[in-house]
Amino acid sequence: MAVGKNKGLAKGGKKGAKKKIVDPFTRKEWYDVKAPAMFSVRNIGKTLVNRTQGTRIASEGLKGRVFECSLADLQNDEIAFRKFRLVAEEVQGRIVLTNFHGMDLTTDKLRSMVKKWQTLIEANIDVRTTDGYLLRFFCIGFTKRAGNQVKKTSYAQHAQVRAIRKKMVDIIQREVATSDLKDVVTKLVPDSIARDIEKACQSIYPLHDVMIRKVKVLKKPKFELGKLLEMHGEGKGSTTATTTAATGEEAMKVDRPEGYEPPVQCNNVPFESCVEHVLQCLKVKSVWKSGNMEEKVAKTKPNKKKSESDRYKEALLQEREQLRQQKKTRVDDVEIQNLKNAYEAFDEKSSSIETFNDFPLSTYTRKGLKQAEYSKPTDIQKEAIGLALKGFDVLGAAKTGSGKTLAFIIPLIECLFREKWTPLDGLGALVITPTRELAYQIFDVINKVGAFHDFSVGLIIGGKDLKFERNRMSKCNIVIGTPGRILQHMNENPLFNCETMKLLILDEADRILDMGFAKTMNAIIENLPPFRQTLLFSATQTKSVKDLARLSLKDPKYVSVHENATTTTPEALTQSYIVCELHDKLNLLWSFLKSHKKHKILVFLSTCKQVKYVYELFCKMRPGISLLALYGSLHQLKRMAIYDSFKRKEKAVLFATDIASRGLDFPAVHWVVQLDCPEDVNTYIHRAGRTARYAAGGESLLVLLPSEEESMVEQLEKRKIPIKKIAVDPKKMMNIGRKAQAYCAREVNLKESAQRAFKAYIKNSFLMKDKSVFDISKIDNSLFAHSLGLEVVPRVRFVEKAKAQQSTNKKKSVDIPTKRETLANALQDSGDEDDLFTVKRVHVYDDDENSQTPILENKHEKQQKVVTKVKAAKRLLKKKINANQKTIFDEEGNPVEEFPTAQTSEKVKLMEEKNPSGIDIEIAKEIMKDED
Repeated sequence: MAVGKNKGLAKGGKKGAKKKIVDPFTRKEWYDVKAPAMFSVRNIGKTLVNRTQGTRIASEGLKGRVFECSLADLQNDEIAFRKFRLVAEEVQGRIVLTNFHGMDLTTDKLRSMVKKWQTLIEANIDVRTTDGYLLRFFCIGFTKRAGNQVKKTSYAQHAQVRAIRKKMVDIIQREVATSDLKDVVTKLVPDSIARDIEKACQSIYPLHDVMIRKVKVLKKPKFELGKLLEMHGEGKGSTTATTTAATGEEAMKVDRPEGYEPPVQCNNVPFESCVEHVLQCLKVKSVWKSGNMEEKVAKTKPNKKKSESDRYKEALLQEREQLRQQKKTRVDDVEIQNLKNAYEAFDEKSSSIETFNDFPLSTYTRKGLKQAEYSKPTDIQKEAIGLALKGFDVLGAAKTGSGKTLAFIIPLIECLFREKWTPLDGLGALVITPTRELAYQIFDVINKVGAFHDFSVGLIIGGKDLKFERNRMSKCNIVIGTPGRILQHMNENPLFNCETMKLLILDEADRILDMGFAKTMNAIIENLPPFRQTLLFSATQTKSVKDLARLSLKDPKYVSVHENATTTTPEALTQSYIVCELHDKLNLLWSFLKSHKKHKILVFLSTCKQVKYVYELFCKMRPGISLLALYGSLHQLKRMAIYDSFKRKEKAVLFATDIASRGLDFPAVHWVVQLDCPEDVNTYIHRAGRTARYAAGGESLLVLLPSEEESMVEQLEKRKIPIKKIAVDPKKMMNIGRKAQAYCAREVNLKESAQRAFKAYIKNSFLMKDKSVFDISKIDNSLFAHSLGLEVVPRVRFVEKAKAQQSTNKKKSVDIPTKRETLANALQDSGDEDDLFTVKRVHVYDDDENSQTPILENKHEKQQKVVTKVKAAKRLLKKKINANQKTIFDEEGNPVEEFPTAQTSEKVKLMEEKNPSGIDIEIAKEIMKDED
């Protein structure tokens, strides 16, 4: 949530007492307000942004940051807005005011924020924009201490500070001097200038939190009054030739349809600034009388707070917006009709398609593609886009990195544009992906390609605020999400209506239609309308009749551009494998990272706990390269930050589970290292496909155990995957076992993480279906535990129980549940809303039913109830049985008394009669004397 504090309030003491000056950062007068996109005052984001970590806020794009704003901003105080106004016209996706620091951040406050070992570098420069505005930019940056650097030596030297300051000035001069004011604002909103400065200064001294602190408008351009009168003084339909003051050229007469006259803008001058200047210069209404402006002002509701000039300005802007919408509607109708005619004449099999301009696309889509720098379509895009534009159901299959995402995004946008879709029409297209990161990536691409369209896009994934998404679902035209969260909205959100949906898209379709998502996807498909267009895309596409029947496809077109290729993987991908013992894997990985410090590397492991332990251990050992870890149990905001960070870095290592194996487009990945053997060939293809994207080169390294080599290599060769065996140079191998043991002995948390990683790997291997590859009987647990830094081998009770049942149930025929079925059933029973990353894939296609080895019994016998002592005693009492009694019988069968009753004297009888409830001591003494 965005929060702001009232800097105008002050707590005073006695009357006349001097008020104490309080640092506004420590004030407690906070006001809860909505996210910047919902402000009635749009320029509220011009004050300080405080980077508070872990704060969950309402706006999805703010990514955990907190906004501070003054009460003057909230009350629309004009005095507070006289400096520089920063207006974000489209707060969508990540384009929000997250890093812009405004006028309230003074130098004193800055210096109070600086840590002792940091150096604060400041620079300012006056730059004139192309449209005549003179701006003064203030830039700041903080030095960043390296991981192996001592705080005392982390100060930047004077020469370095001067070089960094020069870089700041040069980059600001370059970016601002070649742009107009509107473009400058666009660059400040995502803070691209600060990011460029941060990258440029890495070679001088590492910086962080580089930001444009404030911007002052020193001088505004002068506007010519005559030109402005010509723009707004004449009425509609006027075609009188006028002479412009700037160029002196005579304007030509143009016949407008229906007397329409489009609004005119003067070159390089913002329209709002022109209106504001005229209102300040002219105090009479005569300027506005032409064009029926008086009638429009009279129709507006009177507002006492607004001045007369403000009402004239508002009416003029409303007229301009209405004319723009009318013109856009007329142009769109003509363009849509032309597109429909072009679809019928378009030949999708034509070999003349070289650029996106050869497709029958709308003008807005072409602008978006050009702005996003998409020029030439790939093979899958050439074949699939044409079929999808004609309305066919498409099953697209292509190698990894071939551009499948754009192959369904362009038809999606064109379909809604053809139907004249608006936010009032509700949901038009639904995109379902198996992972959150892939959904986020698709959301980002749609925002780029569809930047000039008027569609609203919603990203719904697990880990986000459900209430925030619920109220906005009815206004979303395009929804991108994961199966768990989409089904949750269908069940719980009445505003999420799919009756109007025109298009369903499944990315990584074979994974979504897998048994892990079977129940979820069946429930989603039941809520979708039967008459819709469906697009399925994946690198390993399914042809299963059952899956296609579930989706109700009608005459689907199968597009496989690489079906006849000699290899299944990209040709530019170099693939190799190494045979290594399990206890040498960490030594191999450490040696590999030390020798490839200048590369971007993606390392895949089987389980989340392994990723966490390896990441923590290697961070402590400091390999000399940036390390990141991505796995399912991380918080969503942290996962998105890691994803963005790895995309941005040029040299880094990312340890990840299979959540990063599908669809994610990491630029310029040099190496993909599969430290643990993949569960099947499809998983190998998707993992290796994270490199060699879009015809670029890349290398893949698979690490196999001796017991895994024969079967796995044979399966890869059957699928036309060229892979060769390489050997490791023993001289370059480093042994980190002793260091790992030392760290585990010193830190209890790391030792526990190592134990969890050990158990997770053993359990994962045990639950794998293909026992010809994964055989835990050939794993030396003792050596494996020592390689992780453990002195004692942890107990894996799951495997011990399974082996015990295996020995006792040898004669019984059983069906062993695979790992995927076990986890999927557990998660579906638990009702978790986000079942994306913990459910791993079940083998559905080309299964060999007889390949399952009986290990443990799935059907549990009925357990007998335990008979407690209390239950046994109650049962005896009901049957009237006296317990703990011994009866002896004679030869004739009559009971014999074991202890015959003693004869009692008369005194004893007398005593019992007198005292039936007790004993008289004196009489008892006499009785004892007599008996003795």
